Amino acid sequence: MKPVVIWTPPYNPLSGGIIALHRLCQELRNLGQDAYINVAGCGLNTPTWHGETNDFTAIYPEIVFGNPLNATKVVRWVLNKPGKIGGPLEYPGEIVFSHSKLYLEVPENRYLSYPNLETDIFIDKHLERTYPLVYIGKGSNTPRVPETNGIREITRSNCLNKPELTEIFNHATVLYNYDVITAITDMARLCGCPVCLIPDGEYPKETYKPELGMNGLGWYGDKIEIDSDKFRKSYLNLFKQFKKQLLNLIKAINE
Repeated sequence: MKPVVIWTPPYNPLSGGIIALHRLCQELRNLGQDAYINVAGCGLNTPTWHGETNDFTAIYPEIVFGNPLNATKVVRWVLNKPGKIGGPLEYPGEIVFSHSKLYLEVPENRYLSYPNLETDIFIDKHLERTYPLVYIGKGSNTPRVPETNGIREITRSNCLNKPELTEIFNHATVLYNYDVITAITDMARLCGCPVCLIPDGEYPKETYKPELGMNGLGWYGDKIEIDSDKFRKSYLNLFKQFKKQLLNLIKAINE
């Protein structure tokens, strides 16, 4: 069994992609793979690679150009739309896995979707809902709609205190979201808060098909209904799906 080295930036609790890369290392090790990351770990089972050999498989996110670790085999894990935040647009000669059909469509055995939300924290407490929320995120250039003027804003820093964020979502009537692709959407839906997406022009309504469906999610102007229990079941199913997808990755690594 050849080693696997996952290229990742240092751990950042505010970045879903970085969390996924670190957790992937731990998940692979839990299944007996000799997996490492290229930076210092963060308390997970993620030992640092020190370059004992060049005969290994490297797993790179889409933001990395080429093969900087000089691995003998390259796997590309597309965690965002290619080119969105840097990196190449195509991956010739590489084994490509995609986190979502919204980013890159690949054969069914080449999807690897890691669910990184704490379902024991983000829950619907069925509290009284009294105020709307807004989240800007990566939608800073999207024109504003009048409904979001002067209302309470969720920021990335709110995500550091997840129990507090859960309370905020449990009292919210709706989350107006200018960031069409963000884990904030699913945090809100797990807490029973409907999410209204503000179109950014990049993801048209006609082609926007998230893996978890449109339960509790809609575009600006749509009527939005949510069944938080049904959505939770869908989200929990992602963990079972990921385990199966992980076996496809291990097979591709060891072929």
